[in-house]
Amino acid sequence: MIRVCEQLAPGGLKIATGIGSVVLAMVVAGQGVSAQVRGNLAVPVAVRFEIAPDPPMEFRIVRPLSFGTVMIPNRVSADTTCTYRLRTSGVSQVEDSFRSAVDPVRGTYTGCRINGPTTTGRVAMRCAAGARIYATVFSRSAQIANIRFVESTEIEGSPDQVARGAVQTVCNPNAQGEMFVLIGGLLEVGANYSIPTGQLVQVATIQFDATYL
Repeated sequence: MIRVCEQLAPGGLKIATGIGSVVLAMVVAGQGVSAQVRGNLAVPVAVRFEIAPDPPMEFRIVRPLSFGTVMIPNRVSADTTCTYRLRTSGVSQVEDSFRSAVDPVRGTYTGCRINGPTTTGRVAMRCAAGARIYATVFSRSAQIANIRFVESTEIEGSPDQVARGAVQTVCNPNAQGEMFVLIGGLLEVGANYSIPTGQLVQVATIQFDATYL
């Protein structure tokens, strides 16, 4: 027979004793699990916004394109057309429906020749240095009978040619933030004796459009 005797030790420890065994039990009275201590803080994130200015994209005419004074073909042949070429380099050429003129000023016997100085056009384009640009160039005819104009353009100091249509290039401006486009062209003049003479006549306009890539 086993006798068990319990006695309460200091600190609530019950000691059970008996023959052949000893049992220890811990009793905690009147104490629960304490809650965690927490803190929180909301930190605002503030930003000031500004709209970035657009990069420059502006054109201005430095020098207009001029063929000088060109001659309407004479009546030697009703089918004659005078062709006047003004290259971006400034070189001018004259030919008629049959042959090229040795000298643009002397012309051909059909009357095709240039009187007065010619000037290639020059347009300044303001753009952001290093930016890639897609440019288109085309001409609009003034719809004068027997008059036809086709432009030719070249970016000054650049290997990129702005042929009729479009070109991609990199903006490489000077210290003033401008790069330049040179303008030449081909002008064909057929027999049209109703064209006003002795005064400037606008035969076409050249349109430049450019955007950043």
